[in-house]
This record gives sequence, C-alpha cells and structure tokens, in this order.
Amino acid sequence: MSVQDDIVTRPRPEMDPTTTPYWESAGHGVLTLQWCAHCSHFIHAPMSRCWRCHRSTGLEWREVSGRGVIHSFIVIHNSRLPGFGGRGPHVVAMVEIEEQDHVFMFANVLGAEPGDVAVGDRVEVTFDETIDGITIPQFRIIA
Repeated sequence: MSVQDDIVTRPRPEMDPTTTPYWESAGHGVLTLQWCAHCSHFIHAPMSRCWRCHRSTGLEWREVSGRGVIHSFIVIHNSRLPGFGGRGPHVVAMVEIEEQDHVFMFANVLGAEPGDVAVGDRVEVTFDETIDGITIPQFRIIA
C-alpha cells in the first residue's frame, strides 16, 4: 500500500452536534474549545455536559491561542492502524493549552524529528488538511 493509499483510508473524525463546531472552526484555521460559563473552565474533548461541574449543558465555544506546552509524548515507529502506516516515526504529544492548567489536547507534532521533541517544549497549533478536506489541528514546536 502506498502512502497516498494509506492517507485515503484514514478514518474521518466523528462529527455529531457536539463535535461539529470544533471541526468547523478548525476548517477556518481557528482553534476553539468548549467553555463552561458555570464553573469558568475550558473543556476538551467536546462533550454535551461539563465534566468538571456536571451541571452545565449550555457550553459555548471560545477561540484559544493555540499555544501550549508539551506535557508528555510518545514516538510512533510503526502504526498498524488502518490509514496511519507508512509515515515513519512521528510524535504524538499531550499538549497543555496556555489558557488554562490541566486542559490537554492530543495531536501530532509536525516538522520535528522525534529526537528533537522534549517535555516542556512550547508549541503552537497548525492546521493539517487531509485528502478529503477535513482539517485537523496539529502542533509544531516554537522558540
């Protein structure tokens, strides 16, 4: 299977009424996260009710800077998941967003060799359009 074939077989992100605003904003090059006005906290991954206060279902979407710090990461050497093979080693990081402690996103770190990535590296969001037009928030290391 070629890399191009592998990309074509990647699973599409699941879109439903809860997650669609996230994917739509990414398609416009904007990173948004849910915000709970009741307890004043960002929430990620998208959900229908605040996981923190368990009260609010009236979550709103707010734009965030897209900057953060790598809290943890893993190097994938040979993915066996359909649609993710053939890429060579790549880094998937747990990024803590700068707007609020303990709010994390998981994404690839693009443009860096695995040996050049470290816990504590500052990153910013970049948007990666897939072959079928879905835009995925990813990260890249910044100075």
